Amino acid sequence: RIDAMVVVPKNERRLQNPIKNRSCTDVLCLLLFLAFLVGWAIVAGIAFTQGQPELIVFPSNSSGVVCGRKENSDKPDVLFHDLTKCLKLDAALGCATPQVCVSSCPNTTSSLYACIKTMPGKCQGLLEDYRKYCTPMSDADWATAKTDPEKLIQDKICPAFILASVPIIGRCVPDFGIISNLDKDTPINVTIGDYTVQDADGNPINAESVYKII
Repeated sequence: RIDAMVVVPKNERRLQNPIKNRSCTDVLCLLLFLAFLVGWAIVAGIAFTQGQPELIVFPSNSSGVVCGRKENSDKPDVLFHDLTKCLKLDAALGCATPQVCVSSCPNTTSSLYACIKTMPGKCQGLLEDYRKYCTPMSDADWATAKTDPEKLIQDKICPAFILASVPIIGRCVPDFGIISNLDKDTPINVTIGDYTVQDADGNPINAESVYKII
């Protein structure tokens, strides 16, 4: 038995073999690419030696100071005073709320603003608890500033409220448990007390707002 033989034309056989005398046909583009790699390496070197590469890993406060490093070595997490501000469209350019480095995220829900409005004169203890979440200041400045706690809130030095949170990649994120089994329009209540959480404008914080934050 003789199998049929397929005859391939000579010009097609040449296409099936490695092309001889190969060489780089675009030397200019190769040189430009190499120059780009060198320039990229120089820029990266300058960025790492003169910049703050730790910002890629660690969070920072409103002043750009890195949390968990140097003077904030004992404050690894960052707390946003009012995360609901981050839900607005203009938040794409930066969340318009103060950020502070904290040693740990809050484990209770409270509202300094609501306390001032519902129980004036009885919120001094809560205010002292809030100091660790306020923009840092000296003891002397604090002694003066705390005489008017509402001004501390309006000046965005202290938060109007805090939510029980858990740290996620160095950011304090509201604990989902505070809104479990709540309708979206249900206001969030404080952990200790009989009043609802309010922001600096007196607006109640409801479950839907917290859900969007999470």
